[in-house]
Amino acid sequence: MPICVSSENKLLSVIEIKPRRPDGFPWGTPVHLTCEITADKLLKVAVSIDGQEFAVDTLHPFANVALTTEESAIREAEKAVNLSAAQNGGRPALAALKRFEEACIKGGEYLRAAELAETIASLEPKRSRETHICWLYSRAGNPRLAEKWAEKAYDRDRDATSAFNLALQRQRAGNVREYERLMEEALRLDADDAATLVSYGSHLMRKGDKERGREMMERAFECLHARYQDRSLDENDHSRLVIAARALGKPKLAEEVEQAHARMLESTGPYDRDNLLTRDVQSLVKK
Repeated sequence: MPICVSSENKLLSVIEIKPRRPDGFPWGTPVHLTCEITADKLLKVAVSIDGQEFAVDTLHPFANVALTTEESAIREAEKAVNLSAAQNGGRPALAALKRFEEACIKGGEYLRAAELAETIASLEPKRSRETHICWLYSRAGNPRLAEKWAEKAYDRDRDATSAFNLALQRQRAGNVREYERLMEEALRLDADDAATLVSYGSHLMRKGDKERGREMMERAFECLHARYQDRSLDENDHSRLVIAARALGKPKLAEEVEQAHARMLESTGPYDRDNLLTRDVQSLVKK
């Protein structure tokens, strides 16, 4: 149940209501919602349904700035980290930090997410997070730190992904020879990696090696298009499918994929509209 003030753009919180029954709440189950404004202008919200009670922490409905759903999620996650730290002698729980990082990623605060990821990595030294941190700094527009973490990932585990990421950083720095060497290494480690095939295939076609470049594009397109058709294509791979489709002379398909990706981004949110509470229409019919 989303709690908004003045408009859907000012989301204060989301109350998650979980049924005891595996098949959900029976149709027509009454829901009781209570709201209270305290003397210091804070909002208290509670919900009771089917013998269960749910509530949210005190909210601030009269804030001057309307927050986006992503900004609200970041604030809630940050508050949870601060509370966890207060309860654990100044050291927040790892789970709270991970939720905060995830909220920052969804909200587009990649620099903040990268810094959180570094903290998390220091708490889990046996887990490899270098590639993830490289990606975050790249999205944050910090090429120096992206390259630093790409090198760390490559030194720790030389697989197709780490070779590919470091190749992109070398290309950005203008080191074409090193880019090509690392791309060839990535293909030796995984000859069917679509990301490598699209990037290196595009490079080779621009360079004049159209035959080999097109062969790479065809292989990448076959893999990505199959995933697109069965709706298992990762969000980050939509742009790669668009590049491959255009390189192979399929502009209509490229446009279709771009539109599908735009719809996917529009549909994301902090709650599933299909699971919202609804009125029992029959109870509103006059007898």
